[in-house]
Amino acid sequence: MLEAINTSVDISTVYRTLDLLQKLNLVSCVDAGDGQRRYELLGLHGPHLHLVCRGCGQVIAADLATAQAFGECLQHEYGFSPTLDHLSIPGLCPACVAAGDR
Repeated sequence: MLEAINTSVDISTVYRTLDLLQKLNLVSCVDAGDGQRRYELLGLHGPHLHLVCRGCGQVIAADLATAQAFGECLQHEYGFSPTLDHLSIPGLCPACVAAGDR
């Protein structure tokens, strides 16, 4: 007699696995500020910023060099050496700006 194989995975197992992958620096968590976490596989792209749209939730990758002056300012003014490659900046994407979202 053949038994059916249950292929379901408990959601807590998924999140524990994602937490482990984050500790191993294999994935990065993007906090969009909407209570939902998004994960990104590291190594596919170089270090970059995340521009998170508050209107539609879109996450846009931006060149890290864009924030270079900001990081240097933090270092100069506060003696603080920021790690900007996991920085998420909330705002509005071009489509939401055009639609008049606030």
